[in-house]
Amino acid sequence: KAELCAAAADALERAGDAIGALLKLEAASDLDPANDALAARVEESYQRDARHTDQVAFLLRRAGKLDDKTLRVATRHKAVAIQRGLGDEDGARATLEELLGDGEDLPALQILFQMAEQAQQWTEAIALSKRIVALTSGDDRLAYAVRAAQIAADPAGDVPLAVELYQGILTDLDAKNAYSLHALADLELRRESPTAAAEALEKLAVVLDGQAGMAEQRADVLRRLSDLYQGPI
Repeated sequence: KAELCAAAADALERAGDAIGALLKLEAASDLDPANDALAARVEESYQRDARHTDQVAFLLRRAGKLDDKTLRVATRHKAVAIQRGLGDEDGARATLEELLGDGEDLPALQILFQMAEQAQQWTEAIALSKRIVALTSGDDRLAYAVRAAQIAADPAGDVPLAVELYQGILTDLDAKNAYSLHALADLELRRESPTAAAEALEKLAVVLDGQAGMAEQRADVLRRLSDLYQGPI
């Protein structure tokens, strides 16, 4: 049936009936959604006429009919790219959530994280960053873990959560991460825990010891420690 519809589309196209040809091509693609050639012809028609919203609808309909997970995910990603280009953030978000129904997908999570930050949805951004951390490694993993802690501290203003996240970085990812130790000390002071702040600063002083170009920073850490020992501790 798909081949018959495609043949009818060709005949209509030769006769100059572009609308009828497109309808037949859509019918053919609906019958054989895995056929990339048919789908490409439908999309080309929409692109030629700048019918981008219709192209998105076609892609989403096609994705819903596909049995192949890889192709289904790729088709939804293509729809998301067009939706974002049109400024349809809500539609893109819905498509990404549907895409994630097939399992965790790093590019989808990264886009949702970016969207959550732009919308100042801090709780959502932190939750998404944790999911991204679980899928990444090395510098990328550390960067998203730190970003989650930064968001928790400011602008979310959840100091206990930020402390927990920075402690997790130091325990699970990088025990000598100077940025996290510095941030942790500041947060402990912010919640009036000078002893915990001093512990973080002591570890930071050790990390900075002997590092090229860090003498001034280490001296500042030692001054802060001295102030704590002579004051609230």
